[in-house]
Amino acid sequence: MRAIAYSILIGLCMLSCKDQQAEQQWIVKYGDTGITRLELQQIIPPGISSADSAQMAESHIRSWVHQQLLLDKQEQLLTAEDRLQLESRIEAYRKDLYQHAIEEKWLQEIDSIDIDSVEIVEHIQQFPDSYLAPETLVQYRYIMVPKDQQQTVKKKLEHPSNWQELRTEARDSQFTHSLGANDWASWHDLRNRLPLSTDKKQELQAAENKVLVIYQDEMVFLLHIIQHVAAGQPAPYAYLKPSLQRILSEKKKKQIIDSNIQKLYQKALDKNEIVILKN
Repeated sequence: MRAIAYSILIGLCMLSCKDQQAEQQWIVKYGDTGITRLELQQIIPPGISSADSAQMAESHIRSWVHQQLLLDKQEQLLTAEDRLQLESRIEAYRKDLYQHAIEEKWLQEIDSIDIDSVEIVEHIQQFPDSYLAPETLVQYRYIMVPKDQQQTVKKKLEHPSNWQELRTEARDSQFTHSLGANDWASWHDLRNRLPLSTDKKQELQAAENKVLVIYQDEMVFLLHIIQHVAAGQPAPYAYLKPSLQRILSEKKKKQIIDSNIQKLYQKALDKNEIVILKN
């Protein structure tokens, strides 16, 4: 197989783009099908080395030959029941592909399926009992800095007017941080993902409106718990927003698809294209 691949490479290098007859020559053939010079040429990106081109050509041909062998020998290698089940799966997959393509086309025809804050708030107000805090939730900000910067950074964390400046400094200095404007998480999840050792995480307690200070090696970790919501209380909008945007967006997509399907169904009924047999 390798000798074939290198002879192909030589042919490709000598081949003129205008030599259409040569481009249609078979490079490899199995039964009534094969790979032409042009087809092989199209899979090899320009600018790569001769060795890489040869390796890519050989790999493509080997894969193609293996595939043709398996397809040709399917009746010998698979039982009739195996082939029947496979054909059924292929047909189901083909239908799924068509369905997905049509649904995507319908969604692309809509100007926007984005969910705005009004829709989210109205949904929460409609189902208030469904959006209670499952556990203690905290609004937080944190940053890890060298020990000599502890006092300066701590003061900035405590005063919202300094948050934008602190964000810029953290980004420029590449400090580990999470200084979003309105970050919420469950206290359990937040502790688990903080860049602290396990024993240090155990020292943290959810104290509202307080900057918690944890020393780790030559660095100091500053965690500002801005506020918290106890389990069973209404969860804050900022905590619910990301998940509700996804949920309501999927709901809107389903409504659009269902509406289009219903139109097709009604149109088919009107034209007597659907016949429902009655007992």
